[in-house]
Amino acid sequence: MIRFAEKKDIPYIKELWDIAFGEEPDFNKYFFDNFFKYEDTLLYIEEKPVAMLQMMPYTLKGIGAVTYIYGATTHPDYRKNGLMGELLKKSFEIDKSRGVKGSVLIPANQGLFNYYSKFGYETLSYVDTKVMESTSELKYTIEKPKTEDLKSMAEIYNSCSEFLIERNEDYFKNQIEMFNALGGEVYVLKDKNIIQSYAFISELHPLKIQEIISKDKKYDQFFINFLINLHCEKFAEVSSVNGLNPIGMGLFYNSEKPQFYMNLMLN
Repeated sequence: MIRFAEKKDIPYIKELWDIAFGEEPDFNKYFFDNFFKYEDTLLYIEEKPVAMLQMMPYTLKGIGAVTYIYGATTHPDYRKNGLMGELLKKSFEIDKSRGVKGSVLIPANQGLFNYYSKFGYETLSYVDTKVMESTSELKYTIEKPKTEDLKSMAEIYNSCSEFLIERNEDYFKNQIEMFNALGGEVYVLKDKNIIQSYAFISELHPLKIQEIISKDKKYDQFFINFLINLHCEKFAEVSSVNGLNPIGMGLFYNSEKPQFYMNLMLN
């Protein structure tokens, strides 16, 4: 049987989650405290929940409502029985009944790109990921974002690509709170007190900038230089929009197959 989660399912859901994603216990607790919703959690039941996925609602700019598939996992004792495939197919049916335009996801590893392609997903989301070295002097103000900066961060992001997962001020507020709580960092770059760029750092040593987006690329190297020197590193792995490195997949229920950007999706 497939259904959405109920309160009685929580112990089994957390058990499944810890089995699949036990390497990040701090994040797991944060997810359940701040992001988990019963109505987003689709379960496969065999006396108890043995497989699950999250159907998280988002909007894809230029397309409309999409479902982000997240936290897909099956109990080890029930794997290779097609349960995840049944959950995915059910999620597609639910999407169509709700008028949702498509389903998107970020595979956890390279092998899963092939797995999800069996269900109709195509690699449509890419990032520009490269290793960059500190080479320039600082010219701008760089600081931690304040509440009044959230609107500008959302505007910079939403204008950076024709097709992307839309974000609002609350989205940035929640992401900043999560990064701060789990050991990441977030900064903004200002030129004459106007925000021109922001950066989310997911790992400190070695330095990994999970997303940096600027109004103008001229700011990137100055920003990256600051972040590298701040953490006493020589290099940083930096990700941004419009690249060649696959990050996500999409399945759309009509003929549209847009290449789109998504990141900072709890990935």
